Amino acid sequence: MSVPTELNRVLYIGSDNLWALRRTDTSGAPIVPTDAKAQIRSATNGDLWVECVITIDNVNGWLYIHVEEDATKDAVWTQRILGKWDLEAITDGVKYRWVYGDVVISQEVTLS
Repeated sequence: MSVPTELNRVLYIGSDNLWALRRTDTSGAPIVPTDAKAQIRSATNGDLWVECVITIDNVNGWLYIHVEEDATKDAVWTQRILGKWDLEAITDGVKYRWVYGDVVISQEVTLS
């Protein structure tokens, strides 16, 4: 449970981004955390770019990580290329780093 999984993502600027994941125990049963937090930063320990919105499916163990369109509307996003992210989950009162990886920033072409 303590070994995080590397999972690289693409963040599409100007769109709602929804990532879903879950972890299972050795028997295949879902591990359902009581709380979770995910952030996207410029680098490890770098500037915070986005505090993700997390929804937990308390039955099937799915975590839905949402980066809302509004979170990427600032003009500074046009200069961003690559960042880092991770997700920490609390299970049985213990905080684990479940997932980490790179985030490639995909620039928007069609503008409002």
